[in-house]
Amino acid sequence: MSGPIIVNSKEINNPVAKAVIAIFATLFAGGLTAAILFVVLPVVGIVVSFSISLAAVIFVTLGLGMITFSSLASALTLFGCFGLFGCFGMTNEHVEQVEKNLSFEGVELVRLRNVNGGVRITSWEKPEVFVKATKKVRASSDEKAKEYAQEVKIRIEKVGDTIEIITEHPKAHKPRFIGGVSVEYDVTMPEKANLDAKSTNGSMNVAGIIGETSAETTNGSVSIRDCEGKIILKTTNGRMDIEEISGSVGAKTSNGSISARLAILDGESGFETTNGSIDVRIKEVHSVPLAANTTNGSITIEIPSDFAADIEANTTNGRIRSDLPITVAGNISKTSLHGELNGGGPLMKLKTTNGNINIRSSE
Repeated sequence: MSGPIIVNSKEINNPVAKAVIAIFATLFAGGLTAAILFVVLPVVGIVVSFSISLAAVIFVTLGLGMITFSSLASALTLFGCFGLFGCFGMTNEHVEQVEKNLSFEGVELVRLRNVNGGVRITSWEKPEVFVKATKKVRASSDEKAKEYAQEVKIRIEKVGDTIEIITEHPKAHKPRFIGGVSVEYDVTMPEKANLDAKSTNGSMNVAGIIGETSAETTNGSVSIRDCEGKIILKTTNGRMDIEEISGSVGAKTSNGSISARLAILDGESGFETTNGSIDVRIKEVHSVPLAANTTNGSITIEIPSDFAADIEANTTNGRIRSDLPITVAGNISKTSLHGELNGGGPLMKLKTTNGNINIRSSE
């Protein structure tokens, strides 16, 4: 038998009063427990997760001397993964693959359109295109993840002289029980073909294509190597790596550096970024215009010693250095240089802020 209930140091022996007070005490304790379990702890978890993620990014980026938009985006990504997904339990993942071969007869272009996922494209000698798509869906249960994966369609078909590879997501708003949804592509195609590939929130890797190549993504890196022809590359919040290219290059990114190693440059080319350096090395250059533009980063251009060009180089908060003899036109300063290289030719325009400009021989 329970003892008397004490209120303001007075005993209450009335059974009805004791019952009412006991009920209210139980309800209060239950409500407090529920609040702690379902409100306080999740909020604390989110705050702690975000704080740890942001602190980690700040410590890393401070070592680089700069906190960029991509660094903060990384913190928010970690916050989403460890904070929100942890609270809502989107831990069940369904993985599904789709594979298809198509004849390349009569085809001139491969067009790929994807949302949320990386893309890898390589070449082979077979006259056909092989596509492997990997769908990944996270949800509150395995069943829901599998059901939603069925709604994400992969369309691979020949339309005229084009092979189209398209990811089609449901038009309706994603249900709250669905977490991350991504599709990754691995495509193998003949080397002599044109390519137009776009994705978001994933890396883009292309190798061994001879023809016109356009590769674009967002929030991911771009890597291209052993390709020939006119090449257009674009991304945001990611670096670019360009290796053993012959042809012309147009490369643009933001919050990322550009590294280019070109075998032959035989068309007008340009490299542009923000919050990143540009490093271009060219083994052989035909008489073509060349431009490099960045902010908060250095520019290094290595060219053959016999390359003939008009040069315009400008920086703020940096210096200009050249290992090659330049005939200066007009005034010269540490931050501005106008002149001719080997008698002049097409314009080579280099511009940055908060960085040095270095012109070197690639030989």
